[in-house]
Amino acid sequence: MEMAWPQEPHRYEISEWCEKKIMKEDIKNYHVKGWDKISKLYGCDKGKAKRCSVPRVYATIKGKTFNKENMSENGTIKKLKARPIAPHTKHVLKRVYNKVATATLFCMMQVNVIRSSRLWTTREYVERYKLETKQAKRNFGRNFKVMREM
Repeated sequence: MEMAWPQEPHRYEISEWCEKKIMKEDIKNYHVKGWDKISKLYGCDKGKAKRCSVPRVYATIKGKTFNKENMSENGTIKKLKARPIAPHTKHVLKRVYNKVATATLFCMMQVNVIRSSRLWTTREYVERYKLETKQAKRNFGRNFKVMREM
């Protein structure tokens, strides 16, 4: 990831934690933050990770990496450009992430927002949700009710 974004270290985090410690921390946050109201944990039996794992993040090289402008005279690449891939197929919070993403999309569609957006961090979901909720309140007036504020 460092090679993909050498000037953007805020887009990734290198952790020295082992896989079990990461999943224990995720499960702890799940209970502390009340996410159990959103959805069940994935792959856990009695609060312990059994059939889940931490996603292996990898990057795919973008085609523009091999453009003439990005190649030096001796044939080496000046700057590596890549796209991160982080599959969440066995992630312990997979169901929570899916429900939150579905709810966010639903809110955006209710506001009739036809635009695409890229969210770089999970913190941006909260900011975006607040912005879209504010817009929905303006559009729908007193009939619009928010079940839970973030």
